[in-house]
Amino acid sequence: MSNEPPATPPAEIVEATEPPSAKQVPSQRTFHGDTVTDEYAWLTSKDDPDTIGYLTAENAYAETATAGLDSLRDEIFEEIKAPLWAARARAELVRISGRAPGPRELTVTEQRVAELVARGMSNREVAAELFVSVRAVESTLTKTYAKLGLRSRAELLTRWHRLD
Repeated sequence: MSNEPPATPPAEIVEATEPPSAKQVPSQRTFHGDTVTDEYAWLTSKDDPDTIGYLTAENAYAETATAGLDSLRDEIFEEIKAPLWAARARAELVRISGRAPGPRELTVTEQRVAELVARGMSNREVAAELFVSVRAVESTLTKTYAKLGLRSRAELLTRWHRLD
């Protein structure tokens, strides 16, 4: 372990623009006789253009604010002797890249689950490998089957091996 001071972020990160400010729209709900005012309840509407716009702006800000930190993150993981965790963190960042696949296109997660199943792993083994629940694997496989027009694990194995 080094006695050097921690690396400082590049100047462009320190000078990043201000984060977007979410509008406040008071909304009242009553549960068990208690009324609560939630100014940010509008953010729960996943299809609302305002919600999507705000979250897109927030994600863009986060990308800008953390741009250039990949090497620092890798350096920290390597310094604490966690190369496997560093690899998993990089893979997770790729997996959650934010790119929405087409309706018939597999997500990174669906591809990874299908690949592990095609290697002969059980749902339980896939779940352990990916640090998710067995139910999450089952749900992902169901979506994968539907997108690929398959009805069974055997069909997935046959199709996947033809693609390799």
